[in-house]
Amino acid sequence: MLLEALEKGFLKNYQEFDDIFNKMLDIGFWIEKTKYNKFLKKAKELKE
Repeated sequence: MLLEALEKGFLKNYQEFDDIFNKMLDIGFWIEKTKYNKFLKKAKELKE
């Protein structure tokens, strides 16, 4: 989807594409980390 936008010229240049892509990665990482932290918290509760 992002690559298509880049190819069609919707994004000004590659840098803009890169910035958006990195933001998406950061958000994805944050979501995974949050899920993982909830999982750890639950595991600790069950152990006690």
